[in-house]
Amino acid sequence: MRFRQPVRFVRRFTVDPGEADYIPTGLQIAGGRIAVLFYEPQLDKKLFKITDFEGNNLATYWQEEKEGQVSVGTFACYSQNPERFTFLYRTEEHALALRIAEPH
Repeated sequence: MRFRQPVRFVRRFTVDPGEADYIPTGLQIAGGRIAVLFYEPQLDKKLFKITDFEGNNLATYWQEEKEGQVSVGTFACYSQNPERFTFLYRTEEHALALRIAEPH
């Protein structure tokens, strides 16, 4: 009996946030896409870059700033169809909760 070894490919590419002060803080894969969350700590701003597996930019989303906005929490999941971002966060009552965001 002969067993075939699985073929494994390693690719390397850079996802550029477009701003020097943004650092990557999360990554999720769905379908043929990669979602990378970047954070700018001095201004407390976040942005998402969506790329394909070759590193081509497909979309960029920025966190909207709203007065009294609650932090979205920890980036937990990215889904492609429909495009959604899921975050885990703690409520004021210290319970674990999910927040689902869809880009506009």
